[in-house]
Amino acid sequence: MKENGLRKDVMWSFYYFLAVILLGLLVEIFHLNAIESSLVLEIQDILVHALPVQIFVIFSYLGDLRFLLIISLLYFVYSYYKSKSIDRSIGLLVFLAIVTISTYFLKELFSRERPYMYSANIISYSDEKDFSFPSGHVSRSFGAYSIILDSTNIERILLLVLV
Repeated sequence: MKENGLRKDVMWSFYYFLAVILLGLLVEIFHLNAIESSLVLEIQDILVHALPVQIFVIFSYLGDLRFLLIISLLYFVYSYYKSKSIDRSIGLLVFLAIVTISTYFLKELFSRERPYMYSANIISYSDEKDFSFPSGHVSRSFGAYSIILDSTNIERILLLVLV
């Protein structure tokens, strides 16, 4: 296995960890919880009337660990048949493992309640009971899809679709 690709994925996990700690400390130091609740309420007021809630639920599943494991398996098959190499697939799984573990650790470290706990006007569309920060869905999906896009020609396909 190429260590350079795996090392790169581990370093991205470490950068994620540092960035989340910095962001979490800034929120705690400057007491930004109320600002987040205000933003969520404003966005919710705008989007509830414009888009169905189900669209956001579908987007949320794109960062679900089970869904990303299926994507990782498909990516494993794709990369093996394309280049007879599984280096990036292993890197993706390592990244997902590190980010998932560090996200749970950071959630316990910051112990930040979900925004609807700060304001009764915010509507919760899920029954999540764990802490809100950092978001496991966002952390895993951003990293996983970045790794996949970095090692395939999918960005060209996406660009063609968007144009």
